[in-house]
Amino acid sequence: MRLAILTSGRWGGDFLALAEARRRGRLPGVEFAALIATSESSRALDRARAEGLETHVVSRQVLGRDGLDHAVAELLAGIAPDLVCLC
Repeated sequence: MRLAILTSGRWGGDFLALAEARRRGRLPGVEFAALIATSESSRALDRARAEGLETHVVSRQVLGRDGLDHAVAELLAGIAPDLVCLC
């Protein structure tokens, strides 16, 4: 199963927990397809990049609410995940 992860804020704790669970073999058959974050300073981005995961940053402050929604929808269409996880 290809999983796209959306995370907001700077901590990214939910993604970090998912990444650790996968590392420990607790998510068999799960492939992280990409991580989309709303902050360039997110710790989740650091971890995702260290693992070679495709990453994207979209900013509500720059794009506005409608622009953010549109950007995320376009990214997800290109990534084509089986499931989207909101972290």
